[in-house]
Amino acid sequence: MKLDVLDLSDNEIGKRGADALAASPGLESVRVLLLSGNPLRPSGVEAIVASAHLKSLQRITLPGKDIPPERQKEIRARFGSGVVVEF
Repeated sequence: MKLDVLDLSDNEIGKRGADALAASPGLESVRVLLLSGNPLRPSGVEAIVASAHLKSLQRITLPGKDIPPERQKEIRARFGSGVVVEF
């Protein structure tokens, strides 16, 4: 069984959790990844964004209060128009 939606909103996931999640091959089938409300900080967000395992992604929510608007724009561009990115 493949994981389609992963809702980890408001789960106190920090940098270490973000690093582990980003490295997980289990993300390859995830279409929706919800991470809002977590204390990821910019380094944790960067780990998720850089993950090579987000091949099926269609929607992602990220905590954005510490991410400058210009970087948010770059992150949206990294995923492309086929992925809804929310901060």
